[in-house]
Amino acid sequence: MSSNIFIKEKIMAWYEKGSILDKLVKSIDGWIGKQPTPKFEGFENLTKVELEEYGRTIGIELDRRKTKANMIQDLNDFTNK
Repeated sequence: MSSNIFIKEKIMAWYEKGSILDKLVKSIDGWIGKQPTPKFEGFENLTKVELEEYGRTIGIELDRRKTKANMIQDLNDFTNK
């Protein structure tokens, strides 16, 4: 019984470390100076300020004077290039 617990703990520890591919991508991104871009799926739930801040993280400067719908359209156009 205790060996099953030991195996489960080892598996969970390995799983929590993440995949080798994730580590490789992160190390390459760090090496070339590329920051991982966070992804948001619900732009409608964000404020205009949050949209502007998110846009900066992915390399686009949004104009808060525009409507929220236009800012979201600009983000979608930029990310679908």
